[in-house]
Amino acid sequence: MPNAIRATTVAVELQRLDVESQARLDWLLDQNNEGCLTPAEREELQGLVAQYENLLLQNTEALLRATRPDLVDTSGRINRARLTKAAHRTAHILRQSSGS
Repeated sequence: MPNAIRATTVAVELQRLDVESQARLDWLLDQNNEGCLTPAEREELQGLVAQYENLLLQNTEALLRATRPDLVDTSGRINRARLTKAAHRTAHILRQSSGS
């Protein structure tokens, strides 16, 4: 008998910048693309990008904990060795399936 595929729903609360910070980040990014940032605005942009990147990291970790509990050690932290091994295994499978 083939293995049955079981559907599971997992709810994960993802973090986002507040509306005002996101609007300011968008505006600063547009100004940066146009080459119109003052030094103070460039510093502000760097701070908002750092906050955004931190939220991305938190969201990634939350999704990993929810969907891949095998990658979490007993202390609740992502186990880098397990994560690396899983990433290599996935890359190997993808290479095989693409014929590379």
